[in-house]
Amino acid sequence: MQKNKKRALQSCSHFVNRMKTCSLFVDGFYIPPEETILAYCKSSKYNKCPIYKRHHQRDKGRKAIDSGAKIADSRRRFERISDQRKVLICTCDALDGKNGDFAETALTVDYCQGGMRIIVDKEVPADIPLIFKFDNDFVVPRLQGLAQLCWQKNLEKFPQHIEAGLAFKDDFSRQSLNLSIEHNKSNPVNFSEISH
Repeated sequence: MQKNKKRALQSCSHFVNRMKTCSLFVDGFYIPPEETILAYCKSSKYNKCPIYKRHHQRDKGRKAIDSGAKIADSRRRFERISDQRKVLICTCDALDGKNGDFAETALTVDYCQGGMRIIVDKEVPADIPLIFKFDNDFVVPRLQGLAQLCWQKNLEKFPQHIEAGLAFKDDFSRQSLNLSIEHNKSNPVNFSEISH
């Protein structure tokens, strides 16, 4: 029993064992070959993996963020839009794209090109690919894509609710939101010019 715990601590923290995927890819999910999983992902030699090295060289000098910790506002790369919108969050199987066991309607607190902060009634599963689906009233109508849980915590004032941060994992979602946000900034609606 203790041997398994020791082995788990020495494996790569970016390897999602249940889905057999590498979470270092921001544009989707990478399923390493079985040889790579055995040689790097599930061994203490994970830091010799070419993908791991490339990722950590690119992020050199940036302070590592503990998993589950809230990302400080000073580290935000994108401008956040405070807006409450309903969004369906579901787990999915990375291999066949089918919905998993978890499906909850959440309410956004804010969102940006890189992700969203939500309030939900149930704990969001960690280390599992997520699908999000917005309604017609969202800034990009019926936007849907892939996300990954970054952090979650119980709300202080309402401990029955959970606040969570999700990162978008597909280019389409990020680009669609970026275009929409930029368009709204350069073309603000002037309500005095709208005739009834």
